[in-house]
Amino acid sequence: MKQDNEPIVEYRNWIKELKSKMHAARIKVALSVNTHLIQLYWDLGQAISEKLASANWGSKVLEQLSTDLKHEFSEIKGLFRRNLYAVKQ
Repeated sequence: MKQDNEPIVEYRNWIKELKSKMHAARIKVALSVNTHLIQLYWDLGQAISEKLASANWGSKVLEQLSTDLKHEFSEIKGLFRRNLYAVKQ
């Protein structure tokens, strides 16, 4: 009778291993995305800071930048003026 259960046990072990690999890959992807987003916001803040220091633009530039970025990247949440100001800091 034990031999009848061997394929079931083997399958359960195999699917458990596959699920574990998939969970690990998802975690790696999430960490990678977070790392790249942090770098993106750092670069964005630096670019904003440098441009505002060198350009002779008015105080409304962050509002316009926010509008332009939200229009182009509507799937990215948080491109509000106050957030752009925060990454600039």
